[in-house]
Amino acid sequence: MAGENAYGLENVERVWARVTGETPPARDEAAALRSFMEDEARDGAVYAALSRRAARAAQTLSRMAADERRHLWELQVEYFLLTGDSYVPAPSCPAPGETLSALRRAREGEIAGAAAYRTAAAAAWSRPWTATVWPRATASSWMSSASSGRS
Repeated sequence: MAGENAYGLENVERVWARVTGETPPARDEAAALRSFMEDEARDGAVYAALSRRAARAAQTLSRMAADERRHLWELQVEYFLLTGDSYVPAPSCPAPGETLSALRRAREGEIAGAAAYRTAAAAAWSRPWTATVWPRATASSWMSSASSGRS
């Protein structure tokens, strides 16, 4: 398990120092994480709302909403390790509109989100938080569902 976590037991002292405030995190990293968390929360709410409206795709959309909630949780863990504080995005009340148009907008949002994650991963920040979250989060629920043929 420690092999999967870049902040396993060998790095406890460094993480603890950051959590206790001895090493202040870079503002850009914390702001980027908050922005990503807000996006994941909003996407999860949209997919959940769409799953209630699209009977034939309800199961797939529910899985996508669950994926977005998992991404949010992973980002929240990273945020806590970075800042020593928690962050919960404000609840969103999605109004997806017409179902097919909402799905198109969601797909465009997933593509833009993947690009944002790639940009964040390429940035030279002091702590490579994207190394643990980015590979899973950019394999977006939309793309992984579409490529695996699940519906």
